[in-house]
Amino acid sequence: MHRGKRTALVSMTAAVVVVTAISGAAQSAGANRLDGKLRTNQVQVLATHNSYHIQQDVPIPASDTTQYTHAPLDQQLESQGVRGFEIDVVNAPDGQFPVVHTPVVDATSNCTPLAQCLQVTRTWSEAHPGHVPIFILIEPKTDAVDRVIERLRSLGEREVPTSRVGDFVIRELAKLDKIAYIRFASVYRSFETPEDFRDALQEVKSPRKRRK
Repeated sequence: MHRGKRTALVSMTAAVVVVTAISGAAQSAGANRLDGKLRTNQVQVLATHNSYHIQQDVPIPASDTTQYTHAPLDQQLESQGVRGFEIDVVNAPDGQFPVVHTPVVDATSNCTPLAQCLQVTRTWSEAHPGHVPIFILIEPKTDAVDRVIERLRSLGEREVPTSRVGDFVIRELAKLDKIAYIRFASVYRSFETPEDFRDALQEVKSPRKRRK
């Protein structure tokens, strides 16, 4: 992620980590002080992970962890009692921050870019004054996404086979998360035998032997 955009995202994150309709300056208090005041670090809330996620139209084979759909953010707030969100974002050339779980592989969201998700939350907050704080965790995805995008662009082709995209993604996964690499490889390469998994484990242990 470029330095300027990373700085902007950090600033944005700091500004929206807690959205609250409770006004007034915070007052200092000693440890464990009981004075009738509710402080942020005393609040426990119900939260959702990948709060924006929508199941793909074509489910990812052998990946139960992606087979779910969350209600829109305002519905989670209104009818499910949720007061905490986790939102993944990636960099984009236009300065926006698209909300996505895994580019290409698992990329459907109920709000995107990030500004839209925040606006949905703000609109609900303004309509419900006095609610407890809404906590928003924003997770910037790594520069691996940028590298995959740049490689695709460098091909100079209007259409790229999904197999080529998968090759780029699996290389980056191998660098970032060995377990994620094996899980993705088992689906992408259609593992059928224990030997397939053993070969993948060997590739993780010896990167020079990894398939290209």
